[in-house]
Amino acid sequence: MTDENKNKPIKKIGFGASKITVWNNKSLIKAKDGTEIEKEYKTYLVEKVFKKDDNWDSTNSFTRNELFQLRAVIDKVLIEEAIEYEDKKQ
Repeated sequence: MTDENKNKPIKKIGFGASKITVWNNKSLIKAKDGTEIEKEYKTYLVEKVFKKDDNWDSTNSFTRNELFQLRAVIDKVLIEEAIEYEDKKQ
């Protein structure tokens, strides 16, 4: 797969060490009549980023206090997704 064909994130949102990366995805699903329909959906990667030995790393493990940062990021993503959904409906 060439670099231009790779699925790239559509946005990254973070607060403190908490980060959510949003991906656009497409898949073919079979309808009841047997035809294939392309379905678009998003997936969300939740992680904590940190620097270890001068290299950036990530984990999906959070302390209690980091959960508050994560909650802020989740709220921001949900608000942006709701606004985007409403804009598409109009």
